[in-house]
Amino acid sequence: MFKRKKKGQAEATKEPRKAKAKKKKSPRPRKAKRNKEARPSKTSPARGVYVARAPSDIFTTLLALSLLALCVGCLLLWIEIYRYGGLGAIQGPT
Repeated sequence: MFKRKKKGQAEATKEPRKAKAKKKKSPRPRKAKRNKEARPSKTSPARGVYVARAPSDIFTTLLALSLLALCVGCLLLWIEIYRYGGLGAIQGPT
């Protein structure tokens, strides 16, 4: 399909690169200084637009249900272990 070139062949077939002329960068425009008085103070009420919260969908419900199932499973496992005397009482085969 494709043949690999040896190092000597690859360098010989390359064309010499042309030198690119360097472009002079124009100076960045400076940002206008902000007036400190224009900023809202910490005591003033928050400004902005209040947007209604999106209603939860089926995926949020499934996520909450899976969290509940994990918590119930951990609780049942903890009860099962302590019915047999706790973590120290459980030993493997000897």
